[in-house]
Amino acid sequence: MRDPIEILRSILNYSYAEKKVFDGDTDLNEISLLKYYSGEPDNYLVLKHHYKPEFRGIFITNKIINMLEKYIKIKPYYIDMRDLISENVLATMLKISKEFDISFKESPILYIKQVAIENRLFPINLMLKKYDANLEIIHEMTYTDNQIICQINIENKLFKSKFKVTTKDSLQNKEEVINDVKRFISKLNEKLNLEYKKRTNEDKCIEYF
Repeated sequence: MRDPIEILRSILNYSYAEKKVFDGDTDLNEISLLKYYSGEPDNYLVLKHHYKPEFRGIFITNKIINMLEKYIKIKPYYIDMRDLISENVLATMLKISKEFDISFKESPILYIKQVAIENRLFPINLMLKKYDANLEIIHEMTYTDNQIICQINIENKLFKSKFKVTTKDSLQNKEEVINDVKRFISKLNEKLNLEYKKRTNEDKCIEYF
């Protein structure tokens, strides 16, 4: 189960990243990094025009549950969506396995962080002209089947994750390249923080209604 106003907030904030080729001199302040499907995160007219009269499945959960209980005689078991985020999912699975008396084996997959924005944003192509290098920055969970000859691991606070920079060419001045990439990721982080501040929240959704 998920709070319906929280679902609306999520719809308004749903974004995608336009694929671009960056270089070390790209001014991220001059471009729009994330595009929102609603146009802008506070565009509540999208809800008015596209999600009436029943908000297309968002508010019909109770109707579905009533049908299950009436016709199929199934008693629902409720799990709050917050109990399925990365830091809570293990405790939730242990609780469920105990209540239903089913076997449960801990798995590393439970600790994979949900990274929707990362998956849409990466991989990022970064051209460093002064090194004649064309790099691909990927998140550690981003799938790639490119042949990797040179791989640079970079730790950064961006998304609290590790990143890999891959290139098919041997790099000269490798340490300088790493520093330039770190500076780019730092600027990217600042830009994303500004994007996140545009987002709407549950209070604003309620104020609109």
